[in-house]
Amino acid sequence: MSIHHNSTGAGSFTASGIEPYYYKYNPAYPSVINSDKHNDPNRVMKSTLLADLIQNEMISATDATNRGIDGETLAVLQETAVPATLLELGFINNTAERKKLVTSSYQNKLAKAIADGIEEYFERF
Repeated sequence: MSIHHNSTGAGSFTASGIEPYYYKYNPAYPSVINSDKHNDPNRVMKSTLLADLIQNEMISATDATNRGIDGETLAVLQETAVPATLLELGFINNTAERKKLVTSSYQNKLAKAIADGIEEYFERF
């Protein structure tokens, strides 16, 4: 689990929402430490499910914009031997979204939603 806050390029401050990523294979970026696991279909399927379950919980808890889940070739996802997801919890350079992101109440909603999504994942496996 890798937790982040998103940001857009200079001059673009209207993007908003939550989006998790799962690992998506790209042959141009071979694995360095877990070559036997990085493109394992079972791990990729479980990572996709984990991202989706957490996303559903976060959107339900916050009513944030649902940017969907997406696959990317990111080292933090690629080099794991177990299912993994990277969570973008909102856009730090969007003023309205940043105001929510810095509050304890919103952070607690996100934390509970993440935990609930993980719990739901483990109930299935």
